[in-house]
Amino acid sequence: MTTIRRATIDDGPALAALRWAWHHEGHPDAAETFEEFAANYGAWWASDENSHRAVVAESNGQLVGMGFLAVLVRVPDVDHRRRVDGDIQSVYVEPNLRDAGVGSDIVRELIKVAYEVGCEKVTVQSSTRARSLYGREGFEVPTRLMARRLAT
Repeated sequence: MTTIRRATIDDGPALAALRWAWHHEGHPDAAETFEEFAANYGAWWASDENSHRAVVAESNGQLVGMGFLAVLVRVPDVDHRRRVDGDIQSVYVEPNLRDAGVGSDIVRELIKVAYEVGCEKVTVQSSTRARSLYGREGFEVPTRLMARRLAT
């Protein structure tokens, strides 16, 4: 049985392991070792817990999935002094549990988090494979959003 819960600061190492596994599904090489990555990831998680809220899937005491809501504070306007949007990021489920509803459960919990923090809207940049999942959860392709890639 898989349970969905809010991540805690203690989940940092397991979150790093899931992110590492996800990266290595498509990119077997890495610029740093897992230990280096995990240390950097742990430091990020400890310092940015208010800007990114995490939800995890747990099975038999092990984390098997994750997702984040980036909380984006927007410029206030005349009618709304506090404006907040959310962006769903880094949803990942271990391959052996895909297509079993775990990803949908994570996304639904992230949407609950978005309501709790007062988001006006939630966005996501989806892989082709996950587009149907987000569509079932009410996400639509925006008509006004534009993006420009910047060199990194």
